[in-house]
Amino acid sequence: MSDRVPCLSLQSFSELFETPLLSHLERHILPKYLERQRWFASKATIIKRLRVVDVFIPPDSHFALLILEVELRRRHAERYFLPVSLKLLHHSNKIAHKYPKSLIAECSLSDKPAVLTDGIYDDAFRAFLFDCISETRTLKSQNGTFKFEKGSSDFFRTIPTSNVLAVEQSNSSIRYGKDLFMKVYRKLEAGFNPDAEVLAFLTETKSFEHAPKYIGSMRHVAPNGESTSLALLQTFTKNKCSAWQLTVSEVQSFYGKVQHQEPITLSGSSFFEHLDVPVLPFVKKHAGRFLMHASRLGTRTAELHLALASSSRRAFKPGRLTKAHQAEIQTELMSEATATLKLLRAKFETLPDEAKHLAEWILIRRSKIFARLKSLMESSVAVHQIRIHGDYHLGQVLFTGNDFVIIDFEGEPMRPIEERRKKRPAFQDLAGMIRSFHYAAYAALLQDETRSKSAVRDLAPFGELWFHEVSRTFLKSYLEVAHDAPFVPKTLDARERLLQTFLLSKAMYELLYELNNRPDWVMIPLRGIVQILSEL
Repeated sequence: MSDRVPCLSLQSFSELFETPLLSHLERHILPKYLERQRWFASKATIIKRLRVVDVFIPPDSHFALLILEVELRRRHAERYFLPVSLKLLHHSNKIAHKYPKSLIAECSLSDKPAVLTDGIYDDAFRAFLFDCISETRTLKSQNGTFKFEKGSSDFFRTIPTSNVLAVEQSNSSIRYGKDLFMKVYRKLEAGFNPDAEVLAFLTETKSFEHAPKYIGSMRHVAPNGESTSLALLQTFTKNKCSAWQLTVSEVQSFYGKVQHQEPITLSGSSFFEHLDVPVLPFVKKHAGRFLMHASRLGTRTAELHLALASSSRRAFKPGRLTKAHQAEIQTELMSEATATLKLLRAKFETLPDEAKHLAEWILIRRSKIFARLKSLMESSVAVHQIRIHGDYHLGQVLFTGNDFVIIDFEGEPMRPIEERRKKRPAFQDLAGMIRSFHYAAYAALLQDETRSKSAVRDLAPFGELWFHEVSRTFLKSYLEVAHDAPFVPKTLDARERLLQTFLLSKAMYELLYELNNRPDWVMIPLRGIVQILSEL
């Protein structure tokens, strides 16, 4: 037996969930397994205690559905979904070898060598999930209920072959045949997951065709009625690449065409004031193809917002942005800025030399930053709030070759699920995409190791030109489709204030992330913050 994973001896699969093996599983085996997983959110924190709070074992099967509660320091607890599978070693060799991270424990089952693995890597378990959705089953477990729901029935004539996608992320991904894709949520939060909720709404109302179709879902219901999403089954989107990959490639091509030319200085920086001004011939000549992509993406974004604002259902019915809502947004902005500037000061000496002067510029103006943040939301804005994407950027859009499909409606994963379901100003999504354009312009430079630092500095002004014209094109197409919608402010001043508010909020969030994770990339949000504050 290997010394890398724990070993167990048992006579039957159900014995795992009985005393004393259950206690051993909770104290020693599962904590070690969770700590090795990409989807375990608290790897930097010591697990004080782990409990199996619910379990369901289908009759005559070798797998089980587990709900785990992980107690961390300061009484903080998280819940996770972990299906497990027990198979004799000669049946599971391919799982252990192809997916070594799936191995939970080595076992002796009735004196025969076996392994306990993550259930999603078991073909039989994946077929079981699909069949349960097809039959809309309700499974009574030890301490709750596992409920399966079905949307479209066109895909359930047979159980397709399936495989686990080898993408390292916070969810697990399963491909069923050529047409279907399942997200298995690992870290759990009580409430309706907005990803399933929004896709089900768009599919049922047939109001937006450029998103995956909702096919079915799985959730756990506790004895007190509390519901938690566990999985989402949707159509698989055939694509050439993500919009992020497309954009970085296009802007790299743009840099290659302009690297020996003199940059043009913009006469103004407001997107809305210059919407009707023709695109700079210089940018149109060298980035015309991507300008068409940006225009189409603006159209699709407006169509999405119109669809999300088209219902009288309580969860989707638009509502006015009140002074109380504005105060809430202002409080969020101030809190984000406080945390970001505190970390920026603490890490100032560790910043790359070229980032220090921008960081210093921002830190010196700390009091002015907070004054401007307050002023952005002081005057009322006559606009409606709607359900939005909530985490909108180029990585959340797929490029099919001639169009775009918008995916992943979960919202920002760090925010509580009920907050992600709240109605928000649509311009929050616009700001997210515009900040993503800005990121792409500089990522194309940072990822190109063939360019010297001086070459990067020389090309940066061209990147700003590209960013401004692409953003303007995106916004113009958006407003041509959504111009008189109640979620679009009527006045130029209100549009500018709302967009600048969310651009600054997004840039602060980005800076906080980069300071903690990718200090070599802090220049991107620093430049964005300086640019936004200079325009206010």
